[in-house]
Amino acid sequence: MLKNFNALIKNIITEAAENEDDEQRIKNVYHCNEFYNRFLWQLSLDDNVLVTRQRNNVFLVGGLFKDVIKFFNDLKVDKDFMDEPKDFEIYQPMYTFGDIQHNMNRDEQYPSSKGLKPNVIATHDDDNLVRCVIEGPWKEFIENVKKGTKLLKIQPNKFKKYIKEVQKEYDLTNDDQIFIEFTVNCEQWKNNIFDAEYRSEDDINDFGAASGDDKRNIDDDFDYSQCAVPKNNDDSHRDALKDIKKTEKTYKENKIK
Repeated sequence: MLKNFNALIKNIITEAAENEDDEQRIKNVYHCNEFYNRFLWQLSLDDNVLVTRQRNNVFLVGGLFKDVIKFFNDLKVDKDFMDEPKDFEIYQPMYTFGDIQHNMNRDEQYPSSKGLKPNVIATHDDDNLVRCVIEGPWKEFIENVKKGTKLLKIQPNKFKKYIKEVQKEYDLTNDDQIFIEFTVNCEQWKNNIFDAEYRSEDDINDFGAASGDDKRNIDDDFDYSQCAVPKNNDDSHRDALKDIKKTEKTYKENKIK
């Protein structure tokens, strides 16, 4: 009976997919919880760090500098996740040292995620156990100090350089703590990364015209003058867009009709 059911599901997927490549992509889709269980959980035990799910597709790793560096150096995916595992990247990493903490009162507790299947360790589950919440401040890794550009994406095994720069800047040792939040495109859908720098130009235009035929330009209107990091006046974000468009399909091309 299960064989018949599996055959039926396969037929439905095949009919919904535009071609065999789409069908294969659908089969290989991972979701946030599955990514955690397959690629993060055992690695966190091996490298002696705590990895929790911070939000959907966003994870938090905490531990000693030496262990966190080893964790990112060891972080890999397989061919089931993407065709070229060596090209796997994490997005928008941020860090804090846990300097500001909030100790819960007796009547405080976050909603539990224990009902999620498959089970994962969520950040707030850990907060509930220790009754202490790390509140930041959160800081961005800087890719180019002179230009003031933040680090938007990087392959995990190349991330050590930036963690070491932070360690040196604050004169910290390998036995000091650091907490790093990072985003993973778990589902491999193009619009899963919501930072505009990682959306295709077509997606940005679609977003701007969502209310009708108005082809508005979506510009970054954030007031960078209020930040310590100067505004990036070069075209690095556009170059990043072009690079992604060469290697990935847009959300339009990927979504199931």
